[in-house]
Amino acid sequence: MRIGVLVTFLLIAGHFAAYTFVRPVLREAAGVDHALIGGLLMAYGIAGIAGNFAAGSRVAAHLRGTLLAICAGLAAVTALFALLGTDPVTASALLVAWGLVYGGVSVSLQTWMLKAAPGAGEAASSLLVAAFNLSIALGALVGGATVDGLAATGVLWVAGSLALVAAATVATSRKSL
Repeated sequence: MRIGVLVTFLLIAGHFAAYTFVRPVLREAAGVDHALIGGLLMAYGIAGIAGNFAAGSRVAAHLRGTLLAICAGLAAVTALFALLGTDPVTASALLVAWGLVYGGVSVSLQTWMLKAAPGAGEAASSLLVAAFNLSIALGALVGGATVDGLAATGVLWVAGSLALVAAATVATSRKSL
């Protein structure tokens, strides 16, 4: 469960460091018209639903691999967004890819926690929810500090870095799940 909580903290804090500021990133870095942002966020959400189903179909048989792919995918898409998301078309495509990858986070982390604590599902779920909510708040706080101290795209590097550390944590964890 410790690995699950750590990976939850890393992924969710990183995600919300960046996602909280996705509008300024889209506007400032990619020049996306403000009238398009709502539609892009809808596309992100639809992609997230697809990602949830895709990950959900794999976690039972390949939990570690699915979670590792999600961590690596989030690291890659946020880094690519920071590097290449400088025009509306590329930024839009990367935002949808981000939604697709992030969509699998909840089902994968919940499955990890429940498998790590057989017979203690309520406690594992409660710990996951607490870690998730704390990570949202801390991620937004770190994102705010990053936006204030650097450019808006700095939050993408924070997200990618934390996702990369999460991937390393999943890859090197010893317990087989």
